Amino acid sequence: MLHRSPTRVHGRHVLFLPNWRVVPARDGSKFQSPDVYPDDGRYWFFRNFKEEWSVDVLDAAWWPGWRLEERYLHFYLTQALPALSALSLLRRYNLVFAHGVQSVVALSAMLRILSLRHPPMVVVDPGALNGGRPDRRLSFAATRWALAEATSLIWHASASVELCKTICPELAARGTFIPLGINDYELAGVASRDGDYVVCPGYAQRDWSTLLKAWASLPTVPLKLIGVPETQFTSLPTGVAALPPLPFDEYRECVANARLVILPLPDGWASWGQMTLLQAMALGKPVIVSDVRPVSDYIGPWCHAVRPDNAEELRHAVLRLWNDRALRSRLSEAAKEAVAHHFSERRMAVAFEAVMRDAVTSPAQ
Repeated sequence: MLHRSPTRVHGRHVLFLPNWRVVPARDGSKFQSPDVYPDDGRYWFFRNFKEEWSVDVLDAAWWPGWRLEERYLHFYLTQALPALSALSLLRRYNLVFAHGVQSVVALSAMLRILSLRHPPMVVVDPGALNGGRPDRRLSFAATRWALAEATSLIWHASASVELCKTICPELAARGTFIPLGINDYELAGVASRDGDYVVCPGYAQRDWSTLLKAWASLPTVPLKLIGVPETQFTSLPTGVAALPPLPFDEYRECVANARLVILPLPDGWASWGQMTLLQAMALGKPVIVSDVRPVSDYIGPWCHAVRPDNAEELRHAVLRLWNDRALRSRLSEAAKEAVAHHFSERRMAVAFEAVMRDAVTSPAQ
């Protein structure tokens, strides 16, 4: 769906292409801020910009079959069609900002085939060049080829920058690391308490095997898995409950009322787990997180890091935090401070705006 800004700003008109679904403001309470387009057009991190920008959002889900593209094509062909029309026929944008290579593979191909000029393009690459797997030759080649059209690249993990220097140095020269920032004021006012269960938000890329192995020896510690149906598991240890994906308001309440949050992650290159970690921190939750490359930039004295794929270390960490209220309190305060000073949406927006301004004003464009 194309969400149009009610204003137009000369020299600051952006077409934003997210690789997810964006809903109108009337559905806002059920979704987090990147998923909601407000009536005034001040969308997501753009509302924190110092200068005035108008932002049109064309999401990946403007037709019902978008999940088929996501599963089988691994890019969004149908997102490219209206984007191409908007760029070449209806109006001229000053910038295309894409979140995810999935949203620019088809568009880049069409622009090249048709030899169409286009505005500067800034791309956030959470997939870290197709997961850092050049051995997957076809998808890696498509990713590299599509990103060649980008004026600037952004990664939310410094490990992705180092990876790119190794396997795609020509792209690394145009890239930068900008830490993810979250809408902490979206979470402000949510009452948080020291509850009687542990919660593991599990929308994608969780190390279930290590987690459940650890919990086999923790029958007296209740655990809630959010975002994964119970049917995904053949069996669950005593005290473990699997919940389906929750609306965002219910999700916040479930996390806020937990005693602690656990984020078991497999190692890799793609940016998984960062948003979940920061949301838990903003709610003042003590977090146990796997020390893996995608989140290494977000780990500090405000959370308890454990080695990945180590059930025994994870078990000891859970028992320690479960039973030590003073430690949980220290981590809680440190976590909220870290979000405010290092990982806020406002801080991210300042860095994003600088990249976008440079792209728009570059003499090469």
